[in-house]
Amino acid sequence: MRLRLDAINPFIRPNRAAAGTTSPSLAPLALLVLAVVAFRMFFASSAEVSLGTTVGIYTVLALGLSVVASFGGQLSLAQGAFGAIAGYTFAILTVRYRWPSPAAITLGLVLTTAVAWALGHFLQRLRAFYMAMGTLAFAEIVTVLITSQTSLTGGFSGIPGVPLWRIGDVDISSLRNLYWVVWAVAALSMLAALLVLRSRAGRELNALKTDPLAASLLGHDPAYWKRGAFALSGVYGGVGGVLLAVSTTAVTPDLYSNDLGILLFVMLVVGGWYSLWGAPLGALVVTGLPIWLQAYQGYADLIYTLLVLLVLVVLPRGVAGLAADVVQAARQLLPARSNAWQPSSAGAVEAEPEPMAGTTR
Repeated sequence: MRLRLDAINPFIRPNRAAAGTTSPSLAPLALLVLAVVAFRMFFASSAEVSLGTTVGIYTVLALGLSVVASFGGQLSLAQGAFGAIAGYTFAILTVRYRWPSPAAITLGLVLTTAVAWALGHFLQRLRAFYMAMGTLAFAEIVTVLITSQTSLTGGFSGIPGVPLWRIGDVDISSLRNLYWVVWAVAALSMLAALLVLRSRAGRELNALKTDPLAASLLGHDPAYWKRGAFALSGVYGGVGGVLLAVSTTAVTPDLYSNDLGILLFVMLVVGGWYSLWGAPLGALVVTGLPIWLQAYQGYADLIYTLLVLLVLVVLPRGVAGLAADVVQAARQLLPARSNAWQPSSAGAVEAEPEPMAGTTR
């Protein structure tokens, strides 16, 4: 069996043409932007715009989980807790202490990133389900702290009156303007994740997921990159938590409960565990299905559960995997491309010369 060093050594750039794989493409990002614009053009009611905004916020949160879980190999359920830290920090500073929103957002993101890095350091020896249990315990600790510090966080009532965002006389946190703000942030978050996966950090995360022992034997520090993955996940969680607070104009423990972390996990599984595009697709399916099934009163929850189970069984790679299969099938049906253009020989492997007469190999 041939050892693929490029799978575990991030300093070796894999020969993608020979392996039959490609780096994450930026082309679907343009398709996502077109879909966001088309949705806003054809669905203009308040309920539909609110649904689109919620899907965008969940996309940002699920992207953070995708980075640490799907590509870092760490099963984390702490994404909702990261959102709670940033959301409550933003609400406390702006409502109780009258801080300007940019300063409150910055401090909230810095605090969330530091906590996420510390959590990755503390749990660096755990893997698989033990990691999931550790992050779930952390999320429960955050919930207990939020509900117990009544004088600061408002307890179970939370903190209402999160201030609106304004640029001059324009209220950018209004329902219709917030839609564009949220999806602009989601598109930038997707772009940042794609660039990270194309970089050395992405190859390090792949090595961490593929074989941590082999990566450590090659001289790399899996614990360092595990902390980095958690820190990046904390940034995404913090951004999503602040957007969630602004969209609801209040923060409550129920908004960032442990159910949020599990919901994001389900979104990623349904959308596609090993694809960044599983985040927006999973957010759309999991968020939209309960609304679309409202016509079936009394059976909506049952139908929703059965459909999710059907996706898990029939589509193990999620909706993103199905979309990739459809695109691949469409490409095979198209006529073969012209062979007028030939690739350069820069990456070709030279043939082994024949031995001279009278010699042996």
